[in-house]
Amino acid sequence: MPFISGLTVGLAIALSFGPAFIYMMQTALRNGIHQAMGIAVGIVVGDFLLVLLAYTSIGHFLSQGSGNQAIGIFGGIILAAMGIINLIRPEGKKFDPNKLPQPKNYHGFFIRGFVINLSNPFNLIFWIGITGAASTRYHTSWQILAFLAGVLTTEIISSYTKCKISADFRQAITPLVLKTINQISGSIFIITGVYLMANSLQLL
Repeated sequence: MPFISGLTVGLAIALSFGPAFIYMMQTALRNGIHQAMGIAVGIVVGDFLLVLLAYTSIGHFLSQGSGNQAIGIFGGIILAAMGIINLIRPEGKKFDPNKLPQPKNYHGFFIRGFVINLSNPFNLIFWIGITGAASTRYHTSWQILAFLAGVLTTEIISSYTKCKISADFRQAITPLVLKTINQISGSIFIITGVYLMANSLQLL
């Protein structure tokens, strides 16, 4: 069945570790599961939008030429800026693993997850590839959509699981460990952002 096949493909995707995954895990460690799920929902909604784009000719247009270049430059700037923020973020003694921060605006976390997902042009190219592969195997619209729904369903379940596991590890996190995580993730964001910008400007 297309939906079951989509679930299987989704399991493979769940093992990927991109910038969005790193940011979601980092949020779970620092702020707890609820804020991290705001990030996760933003990521999933972003993927849903990318699936719709990939299913239409709009996605193919954006993934080529100036459209892909503009997305790459914009996304590179966003990721590099997030990396710099992570590197200069002061954790220090403010972090208490036994005390969750006061609930913040969940809409803000949702927007962050949504933006960081859409800022990576490779995500659109990835979903175009998945949609194209589904189109070669299935020959009706409902079969293709059922397959894509299966992929997204697995992503939702795996995102919650990742957030829950990371939040459970919060008790073992010290300010020094959190600072190290910020530095590592910040460096990854900056490197990824610079690569996206350089690649989009055809410098690589």
